[in-house]
Amino acid sequence: MYVCLCNDLKCRDVRAARDRGARTPAQVFRAHDTRPQCGKCIGCMKDILKEERSAASLAQAS
Repeated sequence: MYVCLCNDLKCRDVRAARDRGARTPAQVFRAHDTRPQCGKCIGCMKDILKEERSAASLAQAS
């Protein structure tokens, strides 16, 4: 699914950047050598970036 139409970034692109250490939307854009355009994707990117942190927190609590 597309996250950022302006920069042609999909969920998998955001997750790949996250897996390489990106923790903010700005870091995701830098990882893909792009810049935010309209900004509508920022909320969705933040949600995707939180996915891993939430899963890691749950795993530690177990």
